Amino acid sequence: MSVSAFNRRWAAVILEALTRHGVQHICIAPGSRSTPLTLAAAENRAFIHHTHFDERGLGHLALGLAKASRQPVAVIVTSGTATANLYPALIEAGLTGEKLILLTADRPPELIDCGANQAIRQPGMFASHPAQTISFAASLAGYSCPLAGLNHRPGAGGAARRRGAY
Repeated sequence: MSVSAFNRRWAAVILEALTRHGVQHICIAPGSRSTPLTLAAAENRAFIHHTHFDERGLGHLALGLAKASRQPVAVIVTSGTATANLYPALIEAGLTGEKLILLTADRPPELIDCGANQAIRQPGMFASHPAQTISFAASLAGYSCPLAGLNHRPGAGGAARRRGAY
């Protein structure tokens, strides 16, 4: 199986798990690194899709949707500063009890700290604000999906991060 097909399947599994846990709204700021997640979201008819070009605005849209619906809302963005732009909405969600699930892409480890575009050290960038984080290795061979361990308690803000080479 090609890396592309493998990543598309993993993205579909992750998004299907979110629908089974009550996520109806998915907010997307398309980017090349997050293409497998974006395509899987587009193919999943269970979601109400929201697309915006600005990640900071998208984060606040997701926060508003979570407040209005009282349901968890997923957000898909690419890597680097696109991910960092979600920080204000994540902090607010944690303070007010809304649930945001942030699905972000990342560059492969070998491209970090070498000047590559949108390549920053993402693990831990949100400090203590997410209720939980999950980082998938660039190579997922033999990897067991930890999604069953997500904390779904009422009022828990949170973020899950998707990391890998696309």
